[in-house]
Amino acid sequence: DDYGYTIGDNVMCFQGHPEQSQLSMTNFLEATDGLTETQRKHATHHIGKGEPDGHVWGDWMMRFFLG
Repeated sequence: DDYGYTIGDNVMCFQGHPEQSQLSMTNFLEATDGLTETQRKHATHHIGKGEPDGHVWGDWMMRFFLG
């Protein structure tokens, strides 16, 4: 499923890709701005262990929707 939202001039879209490799997720994380060092370390840890990082995505979404 794909989802898209707008708030003012900002657009956020989601398209799930469960087949993403660890390398792809690491590259995506490295290209992402706006994370604290703690969040980045936490996400990197979970990517390396193959554990879900839904809480990181949830934080990003809430920051977008709450401004």
